[in-house]
Amino acid sequence: MNIQNKVYFRKVNINAERNTATVIVSSAPLASKVTTILGKEVATRSQSNITFGVLSLLDPETNETMRADHATIKHIQKNCNVGQELEGFRMTDNLVLDMVTKEPTTLCWVEAV
Repeated sequence: MNIQNKVYFRKVNINAERNTATVIVSSAPLASKVTTILGKEVATRSQSNITFGVLSLLDPETNETMRADHATIKHIQKNCNVGQELEGFRMTDNLVLDMVTKEPTTLCWVEAV
């Protein structure tokens, strides 16, 4: 896997159990193709080889993962659009480990450039 120098906003993920938030990104903007199924219009993903990553933001005052209600998280939720490039961040080759099994997932950690 190669380090991706650009990442694109996908969504904010809230961990209700821990009351923390992370940002999910992709290595390319997600594209879709519109078609019909049984007479109904639908859209499907039209690309492959996209890597998803996790951006874990830390509160600069506490140095802990930002809480779900942190002002920065609220700002990101309100102002980021799906597919928007997040400048100043890149995807790494470091895989996120499953919190329970400690096994590698298919997600990569994202870091500041």
